[in-house]
Amino acid sequence: MAHLRLALDHAPESVPTARRGVVAFLHATWPDHATDVEVTDLVDDAAIVVSELVGNAVRHGRPPVQLDLVAMALDGHLTVRIACRDGGPWDGTPSGPDSGRGFLIVCQLAEMAIDADLESTTVAATLVRDAAATGQSRSAKNDSTRSS
Repeated sequence: MAHLRLALDHAPESVPTARRGVVAFLHATWPDHATDVEVTDLVDDAAIVVSELVGNAVRHGRPPVQLDLVAMALDGHLTVRIACRDGGPWDGTPSGPDSGRGFLIVCQLAEMAIDADLESTTVAATLVRDAAATGQSRSAKNDSTRSS
């Protein structure tokens, strides 16, 4: 299990900073699978989710903004859990014709949960992919073949 924590400025520039940091972290976490389509898709989806969550925290929340990410390969699955916390209460901003589609995008890519009170809001998203479609399963199979 690998962890990443980023303390971000409450500024629009934090969105690409967070996205680049997450992409680099995930590639470093699974370096042997950089060319596997499932891992590449997972990293791309995580980058989109991070962009949306940090963008919303900057747009609708208050400082401080913190991003926590956990990446793991377990029980045949690759899982990335992203949590973005800001220092403001949930404002319940509804989706509109010109904005508010970010959560819809996140919900298509991940399971999403919101934990909010009067002092902070945390939006978490969990992305899960089947490792059988990646080199994870090939590596495990090769390891078990060698030990026989």
